[in-house]
This record gives sequence, C-alpha cells and structure tokens, in this order.
Amino acid sequence: MDNISFHHETGASRLKFVYHRILSLEKELGKKALECQELVDIITDAGLIKTVWGLGNCYEKLVKEFLVNIGTDCDDPMSPEYMKVFVRGCCVDFSPSVINQYLGRSTEKVAELKATDDEICRILTGNLIKK
Repeated sequence: MDNISFHHETGASRLKFVYHRILSLEKELGKKALECQELVDIITDAGLIKTVWGLGNCYEKLVKEFLVNIGTDCDDPMSPEYMKVFVRGCCVDFSPSVINQYLGRSTEKVAELKATDDEICRILTGNLIKK
C-alpha cells in the first residue's frame, strides 16, 4: 500500500483487515462542552484533559499503520521489541508508562484497590440500589 511501511511480513497481510475497518478516532470536546467549567474541572482533576482537548490532527492512515505494526510479541519481556512499535520506519517505545508520562500522570506504582461489585454499584448509583 502507498507510503505504509511494514516491520514484519505479517503486517502486510493484517493491513487488508485493518484498512477496511472503520476506526472510531478520538475527537476533541466541542466548544460548548468546554464552556461548562464544572465539566472541565472534573476532567482536569481526573488528569484526563489531554485525552479530550488539544489533540491536534489525527491521521487515520497513520493510525492503521500503527495498528498493523504492533508485534505479536510486544508484550513479551524477553522479546527485543518489548513495548516497541514500528511507525514510519522507526521503532519507538510505546508502553503504559509512556502514555502516562504524556498525560502528565504519576508513573509511581499504586496499590491495587479492591472493591466488591456491591460497593461499586452503591457508589455509581449514589446508594439508590439496595440488595
């Protein structure tokens, strides 16, 4: 395909499946939503403002190239391509810590929270659902 570089031969065969898929590309919040200061404050406090504002242009073809070049062993710590993705002729680091760093989130390990389904339901419904 024109101007798409493949890191592995399998990428070329996967492209025909990815290329014809419709991607739900991220969109910025509209101007009207950003005028609601309460909403902006909640998103900012959650550390998610970079996911909905100031995204810049997203090129669908580049996203598809990124998808087909994610190696099958990118999650294997023993692989030389562990947490790397081949994009535009270069192998780049891509991991949860890289994403968190871009979003300005803490990279420190946090203890895993444990909650029951009942606790989660009570919190999400404001205690409106009882057993």
